[in-house]
Amino acid sequence: MDDVSHLYDDKTKRLRTTPSYSAYVKIAEGCNNGCTFCIIPHVRGTLCSRPIASVVDEVKQLVSEGVLEINLIAQDTTSYGVDIAGKPLLPELLRQLVKIDNLRWIRLFYLYPHYFTDELMELIIKEEKICPYVDLPLQHISPTVLRRMKRRDTKEDILTLMQKLCEHGRKLTLRSTFIVGFPGETEAEFQELCDFVEKFEFDDVGVFTYSREDGTPAALMQDQISEETKEERYHKLMSLQAKVSEKRNQEMENTIHTMLIEKITEQDDCRQAVGRIETQAPDVDGLTYLENPGALQPGDMVKVQIAQGFAYDLVADLVED
Repeated sequence: MDDVSHLYDDKTKRLRTTPSYSAYVKIAEGCNNGCTFCIIPHVRGTLCSRPIASVVDEVKQLVSEGVLEINLIAQDTTSYGVDIAGKPLLPELLRQLVKIDNLRWIRLFYLYPHYFTDELMELIIKEEKICPYVDLPLQHISPTVLRRMKRRDTKEDILTLMQKLCEHGRKLTLRSTFIVGFPGETEAEFQELCDFVEKFEFDDVGVFTYSREDGTPAALMQDQISEETKEERYHKLMSLQAKVSEKRNQEMENTIHTMLIEKITEQDDCRQAVGRIETQAPDVDGLTYLENPGALQPGDMVKVQIAQGFAYDLVADLVED
């Protein structure tokens, strides 16, 4: 499969399953990376980016329908535009999107290190509408595991990017995903991953045990790891990350943020709002709980002060105007 014929555009009718105030927008389909554990290039084809104008027109239409939060996705978001212009066009797309009136949040997912440029980093830091949220699907840090995975980025590439991202006094929320139990992963390689996660203190981490995918090179590799060992490594890394996340969330106490209200609960005459602040992505991250929300309703955006930080969630107080 060399091309993708089913990539939708701004003219395609779509049935949204997300709340009225939030939407996902796919800016590209397919992937050129060819990781040994992934079937996507065989199923989705190589990278096929939508024109900037098509994405902008779709976002404008969504905003006109009341959408406040746009989540940009692709299999490899930072590679967006490389097939069109020979260089990444994500910064240019973002410069167009931030001009759209009434759009409040732009969130970026699946930012591979290879095309994570200084230009992109500065845009994320400086543009108020772009959430200070960096989702890096790193998968591992051990050089030998990265080579077996056929990742484009080396350990040195990743460390260089991480140091740049941390140079700004941690103005950016860092999230990543990692695979444990990849074929041949030794205890030393797994410990190298744990040390890396502990050192850089990611705000949020998703951990997955390696799963053999038919049709991928990794499925045929020798030294497959036992399910028992995979589970042990999964729980060890998740336990380590829970402590890091709790520390990072506690450091947010007394800071001011914008909260998007998603749900109102009432029990025993007690009303509570549940939602997310700008550093919490839908579906994958923790939530923020707001006591005494008054007349707030889902879709409202308000200023809050973080009162308490826990391993996964936050508790906030409303900031009065």
